[in-house]
Amino acid sequence: MDHGSVVMTDQSEKWTGGCLCGAVTYEAKGSPDKKNCGYCHCRMCQKAYGNGFTAFIGFPAETFRITRGEPTIYRASNVGERGFCARCGSPVIMRYASLPEIIWVYVGTMDRAGEMDRYMTSHVCIEGEIPWLTIHDDLPRERSDEVETYAAAGLVVDED
Repeated sequence: MDHGSVVMTDQSEKWTGGCLCGAVTYEAKGSPDKKNCGYCHCRMCQKAYGNGFTAFIGFPAETFRITRGEPTIYRASNVGERGFCARCGSPVIMRYASLPEIIWVYVGTMDRAGEMDRYMTSHVCIEGEIPWLTIHDDLPRERSDEVETYAAAGLVVDED
């Protein structure tokens, strides 16, 4: 990627973002972990984000840091926690207890959200997909019982 006369490599690339009001901000350096980037259609994500699905990007935890404020952590289930801004309510991060080496951020919180399509690798938990939602891409679609992250965390989303 060329930024003027400086060519950024994967090691020097910096991703930034934060909540709606700016009270919680973050940065991650380097490339996202491509096997942990995509769209989730599970009912938990639908309820947490008030949408038909959520788009997430995973970064290795050692490359990620909160740069302003501190997200409020909500233990959404026995396997994961979600971090949000207590002032404006914006969801910012997600972590699975069994995968502490990855921090997921929500694409909508990223300052360069429009560039993230190149990292998206799949649609997960499709058994929760909203019937009126039409997706026009060729990414693989996986049920929750087929997703390594969910299997490692011991979580499979029921169809009911």
